[in-house]
Amino acid sequence: MRRLDFTSAKMQDKEMFNLAHSPSSSEVTELLLAWNLIGSQGAISLAQSNYLTNLTHLNLNNNSIGDEGLSAILEASFFPQLISLQLRGNKLTEEGAFALASTKRNLQLAFLRLDFNNVGDDALIKLAHSPSFSQLKRLGLKRGRISSRSIDVLGQSTCIQLQALELAHNSIGDEGALAIAQSSSFSQLKTLDAFGCGFTEEGVSAIIYSPFLSGLERLNLQNNSIGDEGAIALARSVYLCRLKELNLFGGGICEKGIEALANAPHLANLKTLNLKYNEIGSAGAIAISQSEYLSGLEHLDLASNNIGVEGVRAVTSSPHLLHLKHLSLGRNQLGDEGMSLLAQSPNLSDLVVLQAKGNQLTSKGVVEFVCSGNCCHLEWIDLSENNIDDEGAIAIANSSTLTNLKTLILWDNQITAKGVHALKNSSNLSCLEDFGL
Repeated sequence: MRRLDFTSAKMQDKEMFNLAHSPSSSEVTELLLAWNLIGSQGAISLAQSNYLTNLTHLNLNNNSIGDEGLSAILEASFFPQLISLQLRGNKLTEEGAFALASTKRNLQLAFLRLDFNNVGDDALIKLAHSPSFSQLKRLGLKRGRISSRSIDVLGQSTCIQLQALELAHNSIGDEGALAIAQSSSFSQLKTLDAFGCGFTEEGVSAIIYSPFLSGLERLNLQNNSIGDEGAIALARSVYLCRLKELNLFGGGICEKGIEALANAPHLANLKTLNLKYNEIGSAGAIAISQSEYLSGLEHLDLASNNIGVEGVRAVTSSPHLLHLKHLSLGRNQLGDEGMSLLAQSPNLSDLVVLQAKGNQLTSKGVVEFVCSGNCCHLEWIDLSENNIDDEGAIAIANSSTLTNLKTLILWDNQITAKGVHALKNSSNLSCLEDFGL
């Protein structure tokens, strides 16, 4: 087994020809070529290779192979043995996707990614009826042209039993939600990504009250019209007891809805809860902090919820939120007082990620925080869009508690060349890989 990773290596068709004709390629089982400059001729070279005989995983995400390149891959000797084929953003049309779905070859494909292509209902309907895709477990169709019509057909398929379905930014609406909810063919789903699919409370209710979806572990309802009634329905559903990740970003949820979620025993297995861009206020943050059912949370996103200092006080002093590793509090009007609460909290010593952008922070709050023990495990911190000056930058540079930091984001502050020099020459920040100023 050999994994060959050329992600973002600026490779073009010529390099694909050389790779395809290299005898050492016979050892490659996993070939990662995402984010390059590969066109149809590069894909044709790969497909015609006499050496890629052991290939099982091919990632061509974000290239430009087009229908011609895909057609060549469909005829490649290695195609039937592929377990994973990723073709996100490759200028595929409905014709190319339909050709893929129409293949008669006996496939082992378990993961197929077609996001950000011109894939519509006809191709998905053809795929749903194809016995060639009987091994398929994960299907990515984000930003395609999928409607409820093909979702209904996929739900009736006797060929495919998906475990992960990614439909973000397809306008399937409540009809699509109902088609998913009412189909026993989706009973194996563990992941459903319905980000921006046009669900209202009716569609959300259909999904969460479906006995066929009781195995869901990851549910993404970002940018759907959930509202408090949808959140209350979520809280009442006994079918969500296996959920580990719940994304309700931009769902129009207020205090009433979050209080219901916080008191839902069925959500006791949650590890990740994303509530960014809702309207829960300080009362919502207090409800979360008092919830014994949310004590397993490791990732909590409360950005842009107007929770204020009182909300942060509740979170940082909670007797239940003791395992947080990722905390997002951006644009919540925390000020230095909120930063002081973060510094003094006995609950945040395991933090790996902190997002505190746009919170009217000054160097005073930053100095206190970076000198606290709650920074010891931090690998990523965003303090952009604040009022931090050179004093804060120098404090970060001199902090002996930030030695694990890999990403530091300080855009839109008041740091001059003096502060930049201190940060770039800090021996304490030797692990820093991504530095945003």
